[in-house]
Amino acid sequence: VGERAVNGNRFRLEGSLSHPFGETPGQRSTLSVELAANPRWGSGFGVFARYVRGQDYYNILFLERISLWQFGLVFELNPGTRLKTDSEKPPGFQ
Repeated sequence: VGERAVNGNRFRLEGSLSHPFGETPGQRSTLSVELAANPRWGSGFGVFARYVRGQDYYNILFLERISLWQFGLVFELNPGTRLKTDSEKPPGFQ
């Protein structure tokens, strides 16, 4: 997982590799990579692109191997309230 802010715009890159445990017959691993962009003028809305290769993680196609692209909208809430402190420790850990 990585996130970067450029001129007030936020970009997030996330990847995962999973392998089913105890499947019979044994299955191969599934790779998923997602890139999301939230422009500062979007008020929390943005776009994403995701690539998935491997076993269908929704289990719709059961044992079929898939390789697909997904595109869509994403909405992220603002981060929670942050309290200012005089020390390096977070509030409550003085």
